[in-house]
Amino acid sequence: MVGTSAPKIGRRELLACLSGVTAAGIGVLAACGGTAAVTASTSSTSTAAATSATAPATAATSAITSSSAAPTTAAAASSVATSAVATSATASSTASAASKPVPTPTTGVVGSGLKAAVTIEWMSYFNPQDIGRLGKTFLPSYEKGQKDVAVEAIIGPGGIIDSQQKYLTLTAAGVPPDLFGNTRPATNLAQQGLYADLSSLIKRDHFDLTKYNQQWLQTQAYYKGGVYGLPLSVHAEAPAMVYNRDLFQKAGVPEPPAKWGDDAWTWEAFLDAARKLTVPGPTGTLTQAGVDSLAYSVHLPVLWEGNWVTPQLDKATCATQPMIDAYTNYSDLMLKYKVMPGPTLKLAPGGFQGGVSAMSTMGSWEFGVYQTLDKVNWGFMPFPKAKRSAYAFDPNMAYVAKSSKHLEETWNFVKWLDNGSNYALFFNFMPVIATDTATWSKTFFQSKPNARPEVLVESLALAQGIDPMFRVKGSDAFVRDHVETALASIIAGKSEVAATLQGVQPLLQGLVDQSPK
Repeated sequence: MVGTSAPKIGRRELLACLSGVTAAGIGVLAACGGTAAVTASTSSTSTAAATSATAPATAATSAITSSSAAPTTAAAASSVATSAVATSATASSTASAASKPVPTPTTGVVGSGLKAAVTIEWMSYFNPQDIGRLGKTFLPSYEKGQKDVAVEAIIGPGGIIDSQQKYLTLTAAGVPPDLFGNTRPATNLAQQGLYADLSSLIKRDHFDLTKYNQQWLQTQAYYKGGVYGLPLSVHAEAPAMVYNRDLFQKAGVPEPPAKWGDDAWTWEAFLDAARKLTVPGPTGTLTQAGVDSLAYSVHLPVLWEGNWVTPQLDKATCATQPMIDAYTNYSDLMLKYKVMPGPTLKLAPGGFQGGVSAMSTMGSWEFGVYQTLDKVNWGFMPFPKAKRSAYAFDPNMAYVAKSSKHLEETWNFVKWLDNGSNYALFFNFMPVIATDTATWSKTFFQSKPNARPEVLVESLALAQGIDPMFRVKGSDAFVRDHVETALASIIAGKSEVAATLQGVQPLLQGLVDQSPK
């Protein structure tokens, strides 16, 4: 648990000390003069965060982790996804990296400068280009309607693991932010008593929870009947897929439907289209890929209705038939049918954005890239239907610190962020409320009349929560150390699917058994 000893260092001093540090951890906290009262049980991510800070990741691990964890990897993350997991980079990812934005600073405080009796501290990720507007426009627009309340934003790192570790470091030092924006489910930190249960405030204010995707709320916000957070915007490895209309027409392949769950757009139909849209190159290469990414492969079993762990968090299910089907079909794209780049199959430079891939995925942080993508005549398309046509979304959540001295003021700020999708619309994130998304998508992509933004809108209602495994304590470190390594071996053709998943199952069961319930 997080210690309660008096802090030895202020928040601003601690943030300055942490400047440039990827993952904080006990050693860094102590070196910065803070309390070292974070034990091994403090965080589900501490091991993974510390590992990333002290040891160089393998090419396999680093490629797949960048896809899962960081909006700051932007286009590179979506293009690399996990098809490149066992390589340092594919040609596709190299091309996409050209549009990679400058990473968000890992420290710093942005505010309007207003001196007020109450100052709410809000830690979240922000796109680098939005940090100026944050202090000059966004925060003042809230403060002007308040009585003696100001907001200061602590700029958090883009990586999920790093962001959570930074939050824990501040908490251990006795200076936790009042509000924390993160995409991981509430369960782990709610178990430790770090998040406030908002249920009574929600009931008192008649706050409408029905406007959200209920799958998300169950996965992200609920813990033992309490509501510990609210979704503010869509963060997803792939809110939808994208396709190159010109390549489809050139190959004489019918365009994918715009409707999710279309019985004609099965996995078999998707595979058939990918085969027709693939142009082989010299041995071991593709001149054109039918598909170059299916986003973060750890989320992929949702299409086959598979789970790594049961929703009750009591049993590892990673070796069940739906899981085997998911990763057999996935690896076949690279190894058997050779329609997707991977460790043993390289794609010519350019990737989807360069016009050498017919289908791909895009991260929710890449909307700006696609808004201005003129080289490719592209459109949104749904994921193919295996057992289900839906992907896993992990929305950006707002979590209020249980130790906040300004609970009422922070709750009012959260409601303002949510109202009319203020937060999402200002920063050009995809809203989590369907009516707001419909308006936003038509406006945001108005220069792309054939982009089919209705696919995005429908995805909100159908999207599933991320796998229950991510609610298990220690899951981030486990995924990095075991799951990603196992999947890298499968897609490199080094191990058989069923046997590999069976090897992971007892290890995952051990993690489940040790996790608080």
